[in-house]
Amino acid sequence: MKVLQVHNHYRKPGGEDTVLANEARLLHEHGHEVQLLEVRNDEQEPVTLAGKLALARDMSWSAEGALAMAQGLERHRPDVVHVHNTFHCLSPRVLRVARQAGVAVVQTLHNFRLICANGLLLRDNQPCEQCVAHGRWHAVQHACYRNNRLASAAVTLSGGLHLALGTYRGPGLKLITLTEFGRSVFSRAGLSDGVLRVKPNFVYPAAPAGDRRRRVLYVGRLTEDKGVDLLLQAWRALRPAGWTLELLGEGPLLETGDFAAEGVHFLGWREGNAMLQRVAESRYLVMTSRWYETFGMVLLEALAAATPVIVPGHGAMAEIVEDGRTGLHFRPGDAGALKSVLARALALPEADWQTLSDTALQTYKSRYSPASNHAQLMAIYTEARAELRA
Repeated sequence: MKVLQVHNHYRKPGGEDTVLANEARLLHEHGHEVQLLEVRNDEQEPVTLAGKLALARDMSWSAEGALAMAQGLERHRPDVVHVHNTFHCLSPRVLRVARQAGVAVVQTLHNFRLICANGLLLRDNQPCEQCVAHGRWHAVQHACYRNNRLASAAVTLSGGLHLALGTYRGPGLKLITLTEFGRSVFSRAGLSDGVLRVKPNFVYPAAPAGDRRRRVLYVGRLTEDKGVDLLLQAWRALRPAGWTLELLGEGPLLETGDFAAEGVHFLGWREGNAMLQRVAESRYLVMTSRWYETFGMVLLEALAAATPVIVPGHGAMAEIVEDGRTGLHFRPGDAGALKSVLARALALPEADWQTLSDTALQTYKSRYSPASNHAQLMAIYTEARAELRA
């Protein structure tokens, strides 16, 4: 099968780029031909009103994006176009160009931006579904994108316009959500169940586990939406003897000086094997996000390393990590609840911890491995193409 991947890179690399590379590698390994149409967001934000209005227009209806897609279709003649991100240089118009050319289109919804201006379903550091339930223009009222009403209006218009025009419905189109939770959110926001399909991300096998340290590991941005402050509060209150909390990441909370605490070690950002080895040597990985998350690749990397995970009991995290089987849940946004769950985890008998670890690895193999993911991806591609032929 010939697949044209389409991706608009953000300024800083992230999980979407990892998924793109993993799927390209997976398709190549199974004998498919893969080409990539990619663009990158400009380094400089426009400062004039005219420039800002032009950017707002291009978010919804980019002429350059449409031309790039048309040229890509002509050059590669794919069987399937798989879109990963269109924000903001490409715009959703590229989906229309591909479908008008008679090509099946699949898009992975890596975040909630289609129905939420900031893409997180988060406002005032609390989960927010106001735009899901009552209409996406609430994002403009609350300036949800970059705390700017004009910018929020531009992002909101892009999603609203293409939903109204039918860009996200009809035969030959499938939208991939990463969890059942994500599918339910998009369905409640008005997308048809006929186009929504669930397929999780995957990772390649992790580094083999080394000697497990009495360590709890956090990997991610050091920001309030990630709940790092909750983790530090819980750890200071618990003060577990003989245990360390290590944080791998960068972000504004580092500048507050709140990382100075007994047993807390800030290691900066680590990538690739250095990060994976740290995960494999830890007793637990902890993820504390206040927002739902759309997936969280580090969770899969922990499962692949047989490392149990502690997560808030909401959103994608609660679906990926099963409470009492592959990790433990705590009440979202509650430092006291996190302290209690940490205390329980650190006191767990070795045999019980080993059961969590073994189940984590088995869950990775059955749900989040390359082999299981290829079958799911092919099923979605085949369904989209069959609808066009019908």
